[in-house]
Amino acid sequence: MKQAGEANPLLDKSEKEIHRIIQDSNITVAKSFADLVRSSLGPLGAHKIIIDEDGFIIVTRDGRTIFENICVDHPIEGMMLELAKVQDEVAGDGTTSVVILAGELLSRAKELLMTGLHPSNIVKGYTMAMQEAILILNELAMPLSSQDKHSLLPVARTSLNSKILAGYRDTFADMVVDAVLRSKDAKNIYFQSSTGGSIRDIFLFNGMIIENRTLVPHMQNTVENPKILLLNAKLKLYDVKRKLGGAVDLILEAGQITKMHMAEFAIFSEIAEMINRLGVNAVLNSRKMDPVAMDFFRKAGIFAVRNLPSENLMRISELTGGRIVSDIDEVREEDLGHAKSIREEQIGDHRFILIEKEDSPVVTVMIRGGTKQMVDEVRRTLNDAIQTTIHTLEDRSILPGGGAVEVEVAARLRHFAYTIRSKEQLAVLAFADALESIPRILATNSGMDMVSTIISLKHEHSAGRISAGINAEEGKIVDTLEQGIIEPLGMKRQVIQGATMTAIMILRVDDFIPRKDLKKRGEDLTKEDIKVALKAEKDVEEAYREAVRLFGRKNVRDMIKVYGWESVPRVLNRWYGREVYKPLSPSS
Repeated sequence: MKQAGEANPLLDKSEKEIHRIIQDSNITVAKSFADLVRSSLGPLGAHKIIIDEDGFIIVTRDGRTIFENICVDHPIEGMMLELAKVQDEVAGDGTTSVVILAGELLSRAKELLMTGLHPSNIVKGYTMAMQEAILILNELAMPLSSQDKHSLLPVARTSLNSKILAGYRDTFADMVVDAVLRSKDAKNIYFQSSTGGSIRDIFLFNGMIIENRTLVPHMQNTVENPKILLLNAKLKLYDVKRKLGGAVDLILEAGQITKMHMAEFAIFSEIAEMINRLGVNAVLNSRKMDPVAMDFFRKAGIFAVRNLPSENLMRISELTGGRIVSDIDEVREEDLGHAKSIREEQIGDHRFILIEKEDSPVVTVMIRGGTKQMVDEVRRTLNDAIQTTIHTLEDRSILPGGGAVEVEVAARLRHFAYTIRSKEQLAVLAFADALESIPRILATNSGMDMVSTIISLKHEHSAGRISAGINAEEGKIVDTLEQGIIEPLGMKRQVIQGATMTAIMILRVDDFIPRKDLKKRGEDLTKEDIKVALKAEKDVEEAYREAVRLFGRKNVRDMIKVYGWESVPRVLNRWYGREVYKPLSPSS
């Protein structure tokens, strides 16, 4: 917001100059946004301290976490934030890289604009470079040797290496790959968390873990090979007294309190016996259950849980193969679900229900940590690694990491650029320079000499060693494929496509059109209506404003057309049930 008296830089400028100023401003905003995470790229990247809206302190270098908690004021910042979100949704990783690359593409574009190159030439050149880069990526991609655990572990390790779990990457890479190979789908991998303990206490569970408890004292807390009844029915006396055909009401009228209680016991005793005859030894209900019913289940040796969220009950149905029953009278043996075991267990400060089934694709990751912030960060890190591994399994193609791909693609793009006999050649060369910014930043953040590192990388690649890249932890150039520093093809492809398309959209923006101020427009229309009323000698301003607030301008206008201005105070007085507004005399 400009302060009073501050000069507007767009005054006395031609239309062409105004468009150029806005374009420069957009590029500056995008570059500043990208610079926020520039120092966080790579395993040795710097952390950021974020204070969220609830006042919690978050320490992270994860791009997704940073962008989720960032305050966006400018439309261009909103576009960059959307770019990061799409990258995370589509590829599961690479949010920091895609934002940095978009910022670098725009920075190089600004240099070209200053030389007099038209934005259309840059857009065309960037599009040509992107298409060629995707073709080069496909050529460089290597198929997975197999879809086994050994082939996927390096992918998971690389994803974890730049996050909070880098120090435990071998342990958690093993857990991530186990989860992926078992489930084959991210929808079958669930997360639960409990503060307390440490990162070492995180474990993978074959089945589902749900935060809940049995509540009734002395109820058995473990059942092996259970037959599980899934209910969506209230088991309260009021809801099941129909089983007595109205006898409860008769007892109440007769005042026979003892018999009333015995009748209540009889109802739930019958229910417990009925489901026990079916072999049921675990009842999971999404609705309320009477404590008396829970006690009868305990006596019958039935594990019982109530008030489960409906979503969890549906997931348990998929896990166990059981059908959710809405009427206790209609339970059949084929409705029952099966599992290896079901038990209640204390984990940290909370109690959980654990349903284990070895032959099911459903798995749950139980996350532990000293604080809520630690738990949330670990969850995001593991989710990114899982998504990346799943995408690799789907694409079945990998690329060398550590900046090796960017250096090789940039070198080949330069050869491609010299085949172009037009101004677009400059844009393709700028695109290649932007790609090399990734290994440059990676080297800088790793404490390596950036200039000598890039020179050495180019020398290695010119000699045909296309997998030569940076090992940030060792601070040297290595064969990234041999050291297991690899990335999925799909993730890298999405980074190049997303960054290029966003940069192109921003380059094509040369003006902002503010949205309509609907509130001001509504006030202007209300004032016009009041002027009409005054011309008709109807002093109805206060009543009319209140009617518009309550019923909407269109409805009030329609009423006036039919019943006249006199209807406004009349309707309001009926609404409030008393005379709040003075009635108007009828029109002549």
